[in-house]
Amino acid sequence: MSVRMRRSYDAEFKKNTVLLCDEEGRTVAGVAESLEIPKGLLYRWRRELTAHKEIAFPDRGKEGFNRRATRDKRASKTAPRC
Repeated sequence: MSVRMRRSYDAEFKKNTVLLCDEEGRTVAGVAESLEIPKGLLYRWRRELTAHKEIAFPDRGKEGFNRRATRDKRASKTAPRC
């Protein structure tokens, strides 16, 4: 039985990888294969970057992302409306 090591990627790597997928002539599947990353992971990174440009890929991983998104959602609900 082999033990799988969970790999982690920094925010800069994720952003650059998503930009690489957007280059002409490149596909998500091709980039994923060349970097040995599951293509579903690249699709998720692209979704996160598109939806949350400034706060995508925080330093604390998914936990930090969820915490920050929740805080932003609460702030928008309590903000005075004009």
